[in-house]
Amino acid sequence: MTCRSWGQYNFETFDGLYYYFPGRCTYTLLRDCEDTTSSSIIVQVHNDPGCQASTYNCTRSIRLFLPWEGEVRLHSTNVTFNGQRLELPHHIHDLELEQISHYVLVTQQQGFTLAWDGHSGSVYIKLSPEFVGRTCGLCGNFNADVQDDLKTSYGVLTADVDMFGNSWMEAEPHQAGCPMVPSGFSSPCVGLDAQVLLKVEEVCAMLLEEPFRSCHAFVSPLPYMASCTNDLCLSSPSGDVVCQVFTEYARACAHADSPLNDWRKHILQCGVIYEDGRCVSPSDCPCEYHGMVYSTGQMVQEDCNNCTCIGGLWNCTEHTCAVAFELLIPQLNTVEGGGGGGGVLDKMSHSPELGAPWPYLNRLDSMTLSAGEQQGLSGFVVGGGGGGENLDGACIQSVSLVFDEDPRSEITLSHLGEVFRAGQYRISLPYSDEMFHIQELSSMFLQVSTTLGLQLHYSWMDFRLYLRLDPSWKDDTLGLCGTFNGNTQDDFL
Repeated sequence: MTCRSWGQYNFETFDGLYYYFPGRCTYTLLRDCEDTTSSSIIVQVHNDPGCQASTYNCTRSIRLFLPWEGEVRLHSTNVTFNGQRLELPHHIHDLELEQISHYVLVTQQQGFTLAWDGHSGSVYIKLSPEFVGRTCGLCGNFNADVQDDLKTSYGVLTADVDMFGNSWMEAEPHQAGCPMVPSGFSSPCVGLDAQVLLKVEEVCAMLLEEPFRSCHAFVSPLPYMASCTNDLCLSSPSGDVVCQVFTEYARACAHADSPLNDWRKHILQCGVIYEDGRCVSPSDCPCEYHGMVYSTGQMVQEDCNNCTCIGGLWNCTEHTCAVAFELLIPQLNTVEGGGGGGGVLDKMSHSPELGAPWPYLNRLDSMTLSAGEQQGLSGFVVGGGGGGENLDGACIQSVSLVFDEDPRSEITLSHLGEVFRAGQYRISLPYSDEMFHIQELSSMFLQVSTTLGLQLHYSWMDFRLYLRLDPSWKDDTLGLCGTFNGNTQDDFL
């Protein structure tokens, strides 16, 4: 469930109650009303006191009061902390702030996620389940009951939006008092010409048709039809606000995992897109990559592929790239991924439940991480050790490579950083033959390169292992590293 506010005056609580509140002051959006100490975060919205017809162009900001720390302020174009401008990404203890496309994303682990679009003044907040029934403010109490969301700051349940909203107004220091919203305030549509009202109704009714209809089962269009009516009565049924209204519904659908693809081409007013303060055609839209914005025609490299920005979408080559497996005690990842400790080749991760972390290796002779029949690799093996005196507490006793099931080809790296050939002959580094090249990269890492497109790095001091395979290995691996076929569903074969 998401609390959201858009167009300055439109609000929807966590429990899904929409209301229109034309306040131009500072209000508490969210606070933990079960925690009466100063240790909980407070979120406030500062509405534009001079906001006129086009509410999506009003200067709005968000304030987060952090316990014992100070104030984070999200402005339309920048972020400040205690008055000092921040460069994103930035961490403040357990609070992470980052820029993702047009959004500033504020995340507190096991707490909340807040997304802020400073250009349109739209804000979206999600909470972790531990806050169920604990919150108060303009976002409501997060208890899945819309009937009790309009509770004032002094604990009175009311049906009057003005009474509810005014109660959460916050005084701004060193500023003149902000006027309250009058009791029984009128709808912005009151007094408009009948022809204008008819046009407003016609435009907003488009939310009931395709392409929006496909999302109705996930997000009710009724609150957005109400906000559409209010917004267009304030501005115009033919201006830029029309596209903003539909954008908000499309965002809600995306939040509900029911994205509306290509919806803009169905709306005449949305033939151009508002981008960085100007209207551009869809073919000129930029692309976003790792928080950076790239113009149409610009290129970035992702592994061995080149991606070109074309009309807001990345068009990438489809070369098969080399992949890597990573093993970090005490977790594993298969070759196609990343995660807590190791990675599979098909981008998934697993952390085997081996009793206590890795002491299970005391009961293992070895684990086959990868084997490739076509490449002639009989096994790439991590040998079980354990924490005994003889192994100095090591959890990996050895790492071995065997080709064509020939023990004479075996290369073994011990937990002491020694290298053995055929399981018994210690060799000095650097070492090269027709199959292997082995060298010390540093005092910590050994590198083994093979003529078959396999390379590994082994840190024998802190038990880290990295395996890299060339594209020729695709569809030819088994073991804990996975299958290297682009399919995460069969990595546990």
